[in-house]
Amino acid sequence: MIAFGDRGVGASGGSAPDTIEAMARDAVLFIRAPGFGQAGLPGLSMGGFIAQLSAAEEPQLVRRLVLAGAGRAAGRASTRAPHSPSGPP
Repeated sequence: MIAFGDRGVGASGGSAPDTIEAMARDAVLFIRAPGFGQAGLPGLSMGGFIAQLSAAEEPQLVRRLVLAGAGRAAGRASTRAPHSPSGPP
């Protein structure tokens, strides 16, 4: 297993990307760099959004996609069904 961290984050160099799309492009470049045929993409929270976009852009690179805590939006309302009987958030 190889763990990937975005550029400019933690101890890595460079400037951090300012969009999820740019982070997904970096992830795809990282997968391609060592010549892997396919990779498993686990994604937690924001990493889940990055993994989803990476898989959507380059599906041939993805062997398996595992998402955790990657909801459609942030906040309490994102955990409820669209027509929740409890009313608006």
